[in-house]
Amino acid sequence: MKKLFNFLVLSIGLMIGSATHAALEEWTLSDVSFRDGGTASGTFQFDTATNVMSSINIDMSNASGAVERNLRFSCEGRCNSLYAVLESPATPDLTGNYVFGFSKSINPADPTSPVAVASGLIDGICENADCTTVLVSRGHARPVGVLTRTNQVTPPILPSASPVPTLSIPMLVLLSVFAGLAFFRIYRKA
Repeated sequence: MKKLFNFLVLSIGLMIGSATHAALEEWTLSDVSFRDGGTASGTFQFDTATNVMSSINIDMSNASGAVERNLRFSCEGRCNSLYAVLESPATPDLTGNYVFGFSKSINPADPTSPVAVASGLIDGICENADCTTVLVSRGHARPVGVLTRTNQVTPPILPSASPVPTLSIPMLVLLSVFAGLAFFRIYRKA
């Protein structure tokens, strides 16, 4: 019985050790220029497990360099772009909200490269609730600019927001078998 207990403790430790956690990547947007001479620059974090942007700090400047818009809010999976940011917080109806979005093109020859090209620009005012159409304000520029992954960010572990460990299927089966054996052994002795 003592061997079974020790094996169960070891198995549970291995299961918890095999839990997966998302990686946050921090990206810097630079060299983005528009036809009217305006620019966009800034940083954001991207969760590779959930495809969600956070810690957004992107500024839109006019041709003379004065900042016109501060973009700090995620489009939350809407706006026809994985990388889309808003000037105002996302609401059920995004009509009238300013949006800036782009696609990230990674070099297929080197997918681990920290440098990517930002292209497929969305820039303007949302025309409908989900921002699937945009009234373009500055005009498109291709390629839009450069994205540089500056570092991998370790997410803070907070009691209310800590990630839940996930167990692999083989470990769940193993745990179920041992729980059944332990129950059977206890039941048989009684």
